[in-house]
Amino acid sequence: MKKKIIGIFVCMLLIVTMLPLTTMAGDPENPEIEDEASDLFGPLSFAWQPSFIDIEKGWFQDDAENLHITLKVMDLSFKYWRQIYSIHWTYKGTKFSVGSHIVLFGTQKGSFLREEIGQSRDWISTEIEEHMCESDDTITWVVPKEILGDVHADDILEETYAWTAIRTPFEPVTYVLFLGEIVKDYAEGSNYIIQY
Repeated sequence: MKKKIIGIFVCMLLIVTMLPLTTMAGDPENPEIEDEASDLFGPLSFAWQPSFIDIEKGWFQDDAENLHITLKVMDLSFKYWRQIYSIHWTYKGTKFSVGSHIVLFGTQKGSFLREEIGQSRDWISTEIEEHMCESDDTITWVVPKEILGDVHADDILEETYAWTAIRTPFEPVTYVLFLGEIVKDYAEGSNYIIQY
């Protein structure tokens, strides 16, 4: 009988310690996306590993009306180059992404939500609110849930990942000389469960 009670007690302790892990997702301490430092790739990555696009982590949070998506890089600072920051996910079979393009030392910025239209590889873009904090090295995008559709608690955002890159300020030069981005970073993540 004693062994049975001890066994039940041990099982209860294990269950109690595991429960907070499932509810703590979606914050800086428990991000859905994590990445190693200095793992950039691309045509010039052998000579240049700029920390201002090096992904550290990314996470999702939500409230009743909005989805808040945050990307943290090693050292957020604005340079001459076209800097691209984005987080992607799939929701109910549709691909979404949030992103920002920043050019010429931050003098030109644009933030957007993109939604793929079926299997056509065409996208609908919507301007959204973003908050860039150089002191915390973070960019947070605010997406109204109504844009995503009929979002409910316990819905799942799947196939999450972060992607950052550098292009020349005049994009055609990037594609002609470098066949795409000069340097980029990529990090896969885990699913996020909508809380509200």
